[in-house]
Amino acid sequence: MTDRSDIAAPPAVSLKNASPSSSSSLKTTKRLKHVVEYLALRFVAIFIMILPRVPALSVGRAIGRLFNRLMGSRAQIGKRNLLESFPEMSPGQADDIVKKCWENLGSGAAEFIKMPQLSKEEIFSFSDIEGIEFLRESYAAKKGALILTAHYGAWELGAKIWPQSGFNTAVVA
Repeated sequence: MTDRSDIAAPPAVSLKNASPSSSSSLKTTKRLKHVVEYLALRFVAIFIMILPRVPALSVGRAIGRLFNRLMGSRAQIGKRNLLESFPEMSPGQADDIVKKCWENLGSGAAEFIKMPQLSKEEIFSFSDIEGIEFLRESYAAKKGALILTAHYGAWELGAKIWPQSGFNTAVVA
């Protein structure tokens, strides 16, 4: 097995010795931190909403890269998990996969933020529906259909695509 001692474990946090007054102070600090995080997120979301879709996705990937750096302990966990699961993988390959995961998460978040603004034409310009003829046959025969999809990518777009394709749908996630 390859030595993985270069990968740091996430730091442990303990509040066992916190005094009651420091506990109140911690709650206030935590609440303030949450407000600041919320405001920052709202600012970024508004900025992404203003941008056209493709630049918004690029900004999302850039934010993902930023989070890869800011959330180093999480990136290290991902790297460690990859290296333990795939011993033949080099640390550089694991770093690249983790970085791409963060980029994908950022791009997906930007896509999710943009989704309410997307017109039918925009959605169909970058979406492919495979097997729609089977759904049309089922509807023509007055039968229902069950559409299953994996929980990755922009699967949420299905909630907009199917009704815009003329199908009455219900989504269970």
